[in-house]
Amino acid sequence: MDEQNTSEIRVIAVQGDGLEKVKNYFPKVIYRQLASGHADALGAVAGDTLVGVLAFQNTEGVLEIEWAMVAPSYRRQNVCEEMIMTFMELVGMDLSVEKIIITLDSDTESRYLENFFKRIGFLKKDSDIEHCTYPMEKLAENPYLQNAQEYSEIRPLEELSKKQIQIIERIMRENMGLDLDGVSVSEDYDPQLSLYYIEENEPKGFVLVRRLQDDLELSVVYIDPAYSAQLLRLLLTLMQKVKSGGDIKGQIVMDLINEASRKLTEKMLPGAKYSSQIQMELNY
Repeated sequence: MDEQNTSEIRVIAVQGDGLEKVKNYFPKVIYRQLASGHADALGAVAGDTLVGVLAFQNTEGVLEIEWAMVAPSYRRQNVCEEMIMTFMELVGMDLSVEKIIITLDSDTESRYLENFFKRIGFLKKDSDIEHCTYPMEKLAENPYLQNAQEYSEIRPLEELSKKQIQIIERIMRENMGLDLDGVSVSEDYDPQLSLYYIEENEPKGFVLVRRLQDDLELSVVYIDPAYSAQLLRLLLTLMQKVKSGGDIKGQIVMDLINEASRKLTEKMLPGAKYSSQIQMELNY
């Protein structure tokens, strides 16, 4: 894609009409966190177009950069760096901040940012989380999908009742330790591709999918230990739905938190690429 002229890039606080631009061009979860006051953001603007967003959250003096996203045609042109430097200037005026952290993937783009963060004083911390990417075009030749079955116990998120969604949110908070401030399961995840496994009228496992431009992010994957054998069925059903949908020009992306998830992914997605995440930290 042709590079864009960044000479007129401005970094501004995202608020008011800017929130609607976030809603239209970036993941809905960013918009919801900003609109609900659970996160703040800076945006990079070219003319009247929002081309980048940096969302962050302050929790008792620890600032976490949760999202640093730039439109594809503006990447590798210092747009992200401009947002970060403006962010650092603002942080320098806040005496309550004790630490800043950000997590990066170890792809080429993130390695570039890692060096940038090191130059401005961040230190690299070890992370046990792996990042997996799999081109969706490979689904057509995936041997596990050649004789895919349908399972009546696996249904799309849009069929969940309000009570069942509340059960999923409780599992995410209590079993997985996730912070759901500003997050809505029913609104932030794809209602057709996000799936759940149900038994005795309650969700026993689920995979929540978020669309990131052309890519599909498997944001949350959970299975009750008593039903662990159903996780493979859940993921295969998802892959079959993506394959049959025909919109397969991007990648499937997910984070792997343990060796078991790595082995399952290697079995189910032959040819996937793996990389370790990088956590950067700056103490004040």
